[in-house]
Amino acid sequence: MGVIMGFSIVRAMSALTFVASVVFSSVTTAQSVAVNGQVTGQGGPKQFASVSLEGPGRYTAITDAGGAFTIPNVTPGRYTVRVRQGNHVEAFTRDVGSGPIQLVVKW
Repeated sequence: MGVIMGFSIVRAMSALTFVASVVFSSVTTAQSVAVNGQVTGQGGPKQFASVSLEGPGRYTAITDAGGAFTIPNVTPGRYTVRVRQGNHVEAFTRDVGSGPIQLVVKW
């Protein structure tokens, strides 16, 4: 009976080790995406605006002369996206990870 019991304990320990390895692997291989988009509004593209993402992570970028931005290595998920330029601030909620983001501000 001691041998059978010992075998069961070893088998249970092996199963626990496997489960721990799978959970650890899932956490360490979380996918990241590059988020790109454009900010436009009255008068066309908004150049040199700050675009920040707040959600599963925090990220910031500055738009170029055409209002375009790219933020690399973003964890996919739901984010509050804030666009700031001078005294203007506008917030949007977006799901990040499925494609480009188009942001149209009111100013």
